Amino acid sequence: MPNDGEKMTPPAKNTNKGQTAPRKRKPVIETTSDDNGSTLYVELPGVEGKDINVDFDGSKMKITAGSGDRLYAGEKKLGFTPDMDRMEASLDNGILTIFLPKVGGDVKTPLKSQKGCEVEDVADRAQSALADAEAKAKALEESLETVSYQLERYKADFANFRNRSAKDKEDHAASQMEAVMSDLVPVLDTLDLALDSMVKGGMDERYIKGIEGVRMHFLQSLEKNGITRIDCLGKQFDPALHHSIGTVDDDSVEEETIVRVQREGFMFAGKVIREPEVFISSKGKGTGQKGSGK
Repeated sequence: MPNDGEKMTPPAKNTNKGQTAPRKRKPVIETTSDDNGSTLYVELPGVEGKDINVDFDGSKMKITAGSGDRLYAGEKKLGFTPDMDRMEASLDNGILTIFLPKVGGDVKTPLKSQKGCEVEDVADRAQSALADAEAKAKALEESLETVSYQLERYKADFANFRNRSAKDKEDHAASQMEAVMSDLVPVLDTLDLALDSMVKGGMDERYIKGIEGVRMHFLQSLEKNGITRIDCLGKQFDPALHHSIGTVDDDSVEEETIVRVQREGFMFAGKVIREPEVFISSKGKGTGQKGSGK
């Protein structure tokens, strides 16, 4: 116990009470390897070289670094046993670079040259990748041009097909109509023969006028459907339009003038569907017969 009059000194306070040890961070470790060994890049921002400790356990590397509240701890499996005698390390801007050669590996370049080669390799690979990308882009552009050209051709082919289809439909419809109209034209011949027979037989005028009305109405119907009579009387003979069945002596008109129409001709949609049968003039050489100009 203390003597009388001595003062007791209170025990010192524990300043670490309630405090915890700083948390160790796991550093980022990147590795490049080849047949001769591995190069490790360890990110240790704010750490000085004197605060870095690297240990090896066979093929495993353990690293602790830092001080105070900036502590790092990590490990890396190498896959081989490094040659510790030839290990190189450097610290630059918070990046610890460690070159670990394999036992018996061939190391001909120092660490900085090795790193420079790796940078050059990366640049070469980047340049190669850029060249490949440019080649692919050019090939894609050429393919796009080819596709665009083919698309334009397909569009033109489709337009031609559509136009041909429309024309084929029109031609088919015209052909069908021409066939129908050709079958109706002989009806007009029958009406003409009937009228001629009625007039020669002295039939009642009322009946004659009735047949004439039917004939006129029939002609109007033909014209509404595109059939027109070929007007040829008094015109020059045209072998492309007319069919001559004989000649008539007539000095009052030019030679080969159509002077009589035996049977009327018709056209449909600009095409002759029946030639008119005609007599043409001749100067003193009439024979009463003459073949078609065709």
